[in-house]
Amino acid sequence: MSALRLVAMPEKRVRGWVIVVILIAAGGLAAIPVFLLRPTTQFGPPVLLVRATDNISALPATTTVDADFGPHCAKFAWNAARRFLAVEADTSLAGVDALLLNHYVEQEHNFATTSGDYERPFILASGTAWQLRSPIDGRVLANFTRSGDSVIANGTVHGPGASWTFHLEYDATTPRGPVHVTEDLSFTNEGTVETRIVPVAPCA
Repeated sequence: MSALRLVAMPEKRVRGWVIVVILIAAGGLAAIPVFLLRPTTQFGPPVLLVRATDNISALPATTTVDADFGPHCAKFAWNAARRFLAVEADTSLAGVDALLLNHYVEQEHNFATTSGDYERPFILASGTAWQLRSPIDGRVLANFTRSGDSVIANGTVHGPGASWTFHLEYDATTPRGPVHVTEDLSFTNEGTVETRIVPVAPCA
């Protein structure tokens, strides 16, 4: 009888590129739910935007003054490079025609406020007045009117791209005593701008 010979079959090896393709495909499949569930930015209605920087002080500096400098976390953010206004998704722009976004800068650090971003919006919506109000006692400091892409501020017309200033002084009564408030404001009419509705950002 002839001896039986056992011949070992050659081991099949998986080529390296096949493994790479499998890993890429698996990663792509895993990313699909993340992509589909990711909040997206949407276009909102255009608005006329006026930006302001408000250097504010209240004397005497030893008196603590309660002030409304806007919500703790701002719902609006101006993107100067791409010229659009980002608006968080929980803020409605329904009926909004124009927006004055006022950024406060404390000169005397004696204000008591819950604002974190110091951005306070003043909104012109259908059937309402467009006014800049005191953060101390709510009095009207200036009246604005929209005229196309122009802004009429206290009777003066400012077209798109125009800048102007206000110097305001007034006495206010507070629970801790009377104070003299000074506000130096610098305005810019950005004209009618696009809005982008963005996901609500975490607020610490």
